[in-house]
Amino acid sequence: MPLANKKNIYDLGRETVGYLYLAVKTEKAQTIKVAYGEHIDDGNVRYMIDKRNFSLDFETSVGVSEFTECFVKVAGRYFEVFAEDDVEIISIGMLPIIYPVTEKGSNLTGLDKRIYDVSVRTLRLCMGNHYEDCPWREQALYVVDSINQMLCGYYAFEETEFQRESLLLIPKSVREDGLLEIVSPSVNTPAIPFFSLMYPVAVYDYIKYTGDKSVLKEVLPACIRIMENFKNRIDENYLIREFNLPYWNFYEWSKGFVNPPEEGDVDPEVQNYHLILNCSFLYAYERFKKLCEMENVNFDVDTEKMKAAINKEFLNEETGLYYLWKDEEPLYTQLGNAFALLVGLGDERTVKAIKDKEKLVPATLSMAAYVYNALLKFDENEKDYILNDIRENYKYMLDCGATSFWETIKGQQDFENAGSLCHGWSAMPVYYYNLFGMI
Repeated sequence: MPLANKKNIYDLGRETVGYLYLAVKTEKAQTIKVAYGEHIDDGNVRYMIDKRNFSLDFETSVGVSEFTECFVKVAGRYFEVFAEDDVEIISIGMLPIIYPVTEKGSNLTGLDKRIYDVSVRTLRLCMGNHYEDCPWREQALYVVDSINQMLCGYYAFEETEFQRESLLLIPKSVREDGLLEIVSPSVNTPAIPFFSLMYPVAVYDYIKYTGDKSVLKEVLPACIRIMENFKNRIDENYLIREFNLPYWNFYEWSKGFVNPPEEGDVDPEVQNYHLILNCSFLYAYERFKKLCEMENVNFDVDTEKMKAAINKEFLNEETGLYYLWKDEEPLYTQLGNAFALLVGLGDERTVKAIKDKEKLVPATLSMAAYVYNALLKFDENEKDYILNDIRENYKYMLDCGATSFWETIKGQQDFENAGSLCHGWSAMPVYYYNLFGMI
């Protein structure tokens, strides 16, 4: 529905979350469409992306019609109005919905302050009824997304109730197989094994930063079911094979990590070992073991045999690098080698390659924290490298006009033009500015 007289695009000035309100005056009853989006593409708000439609329709009467839409929460920076006939836009905007928390603030200056402030705003925009990966596209609670959000929140805000309640919500989506649905709450989704492994890590972080062990009585059973599933899959080679359909063996959005496979894409009789799956199990186990000790629960895994098996299966002894899985052309990534470091494997060559980036597929914003933590585990004096990397990536987004931080560094062009420009997992500078005593 083109506008009868002129194009109506409205800029809210920055990424905003809330309920849309609209007042119009028309000389005839008609349907008015209000599209909402995070950016302008070819002079229009991009609101139709594949099967996704980010717009709302309003039926007007003759004269003045006013709407306050309080059922669908929307997000973005821009509105575009489409009408069948002439229309006068009296007012249009958004009633903001920002979860009420007390910000601790910072004494940073210059670029670091800009990065910190936008990171905190990104966190707040992604706090709805629970943590949301992004307020515009999905508004969904993912374990891996929320780990970053929770960790930053311990430093950015006074309160920790939001972390606790989200941790209680996630295990309500435990499947019959003991793994978690891809998001919570949901049913019958293609569970991501790696994401399930990160749930005990999130619980461990919560207790570490709050001292609140009372949460264990409600969440430890789910953690045990998750870890038992993986322990039972350790085979005679002391490794865990990839999961068959309908599971999604996903780790992050970079080369080598693909969309969910479909029937016919994989041979159910051929299962590879995945480096990150095995390393992340050991990473999660290290933290899960401490949770078990708090409740006098026995749960043991021969981690040394698993580490030896990982070296045997994935290590290129000539280069000191670990590949993702066996292939005709083995793929080496920052994230895979970072997880090897995190569980005590690798050496100086591994560290050097991770920092070099030229030899490895780089990690995306969502996984950068694991890379940074791996470097710090090997050498506590990696502060400068980490800060420089943060400043380079986040200055780029700010220079592009970002008012909240993106899903990936590719911005809206990623995921076939569906990339989110506000994603909670990208607020990690908050954590590192605190970790390095800069706040």
